[in-house]
Amino acid sequence: GLVGSEMCIRDSNPVACDGDLIEIELSSCLDGSTAHYFGNESGLGSISISAENNTQDPIEISYSTFASLGDCISDTTQINISIFPNPDAEISTNPSPIVVNVPATFSDASIAYVNQISSWEWEINESNSSSNEEFTTTFNTPGEIEVCLEVTDSEGCIASICKVLLVAPASIGSINVITSNNDGINDELAFEFLDFYPNNEIWIFNRWGNLIYNSKGYNNSWSGEEQTEGTY
Repeated sequence: GLVGSEMCIRDSNPVACDGDLIEIELSSCLDGSTAHYFGNESGLGSISISAENNTQDPIEISYSTFASLGDCISDTTQINISIFPNPDAEISTNPSPIVVNVPATFSDASIAYVNQISSWEWEINESNSSSNEEFTTTFNTPGEIEVCLEVTDSEGCIASICKVLLVAPASIGSINVITSNNDGINDELAFEFLDFYPNNEIWIFNRWGNLIYNSKGYNNSWSGEEQTEGTY
């Protein structure tokens, strides 16, 4: 019995993204029968699985389904499920670091492995900022900002990223006198806001033009205690 009977399947060839919950409702067109499925796993009733794809290409998994009633079984129906990888979200900023009162452009630098990215949602400090691929804004005070981007590709696969970025002052403060006498005042050549510029480089010359100190990524630690008093 049941030969030629069909399964009643809602969404028989679904498409999913990595991390989605796939739920396929199975039922037989014949009242009183039981739906079965087998493939990656087997069971009774409807299929419920978590979609996983950690590759850069679509993958496909298949299930076969049939109905049973007593000792009789129906024809087998195959379900093919396509699982797409999510994009890899990334943010690009120009300039970097961001500088006070200088327009900063935020751009989508995400990688879409299969489908093109079709929508963007930007937030700065948890406030909606733009729905464009890139946008430009200006910050009036130095400090930290949190920038978040959520991208969605044409298949509906989503990825997101948040970054804490520094807004640097337009210029660093400087000091023109150091007194390395260990009194805790002006003991070292220290520039205000220097931590905003980790890729800095400093050269110090004596009054005759001889280089006496050079450092990349200077961290306000030079005291000049081995040098004689004078102008540098």
